[in-house]
Amino acid sequence: MSQADLEQSLAALRAELDAIDAQQSDVRLRLEPLIGELEQAIATLNEPGDDSSLRERLGAHIESFEVEHPRVTNILNDIMVTLSNLGI
Repeated sequence: MSQADLEQSLAALRAELDAIDAQQSDVRLRLEPLIGELEQAIATLNEPGDDSSLRERLGAHIESFEVEHPRVTNILNDIMVTLSNLGI
């Protein structure tokens, strides 16, 4: 997987968030900061840094959305695999 795949996954995640019912705004509030961090990680792929906390937060979000939002969970899993393949 490549950086382009990661960007596509982020776009799919944003589209999925847009489709989530307005009554579940807590989902958006929990994921928006994470999406911002992921976008920054993509922008700085070739720079050294410790991304372990980003992976930990991504893993925690995957667990919390697993039952309620399986599509969000699938997209987050794809992002996590891609980040791992890119060395993040």
